[in-house]
Amino acid sequence: MATRAKVTDEVGEVGRLVTDVLSGERAGTLSVAFGDGRRAVVPHERVTVTDDGTYRLDGRFDEFEMSEPRPRARTPSRNETSRDETSSPDNGGADMTVAREHINVSRQRRPIGRVLVHKQVDTEEFTLDDHIDFEEAKIERVPIGRVVDEPPRVRQDGDTVVIPVLEERLVKQLVLVEEVHVRRVRHSQDISEPVTLRREHIDIERQRTDSGNEPGESRPS
Repeated sequence: MATRAKVTDEVGEVGRLVTDVLSGERAGTLSVAFGDGRRAVVPHERVTVTDDGTYRLDGRFDEFEMSEPRPRARTPSRNETSRDETSSPDNGGADMTVAREHINVSRQRRPIGRVLVHKQVDTEEFTLDDHIDFEEAKIERVPIGRVVDEPPRVRQDGDTVVIPVLEERLVKQLVLVEEVHVRRVRHSQDISEPVTLRREHIDIERQRTDSGNEPGESRPS
């Protein structure tokens, strides 16, 4: 990334890119400087380039490690000049950088247990009550005893089928002995039949893993 490029966080605070750290403990981070002397160290992957060539931070600068602002320099008075010379770097003094730690909260998923689901099938016996309709053939024999010249044909008389029954006698006469009337009769009946039905149900067993906690349970570190 180009140094001195403008970097803006999600609340609009603007800094300038100073260095891109490639090695050491802070490898993969960026150093961003501000006009008041503060410096922030942000992860490289949280910074993206925009269409206008500037950079945007995913988050806020104060979420990351940031140094305190540098105090503004002022012109010392004549009396202070001689006193401050004793603590200048040239006289054995030292510059100190003050840093401030920030906490970065992240979330990650980890298994805390497993659920075993068992499906079983049960059977249940009960009696089914219902109402059914059925038909049957009712046979009625009607004596006739009439001599006929030729065999009569089977005929339909309403809901009755008439079937002629013939026999030959010694005088060679064809006698209609009887007619068999077959009629369909419709009935209704209440029945009770034993039936067996199957039904499934689910058993659930929860097992906690050794490395996980139950939901809502914290483990001290």
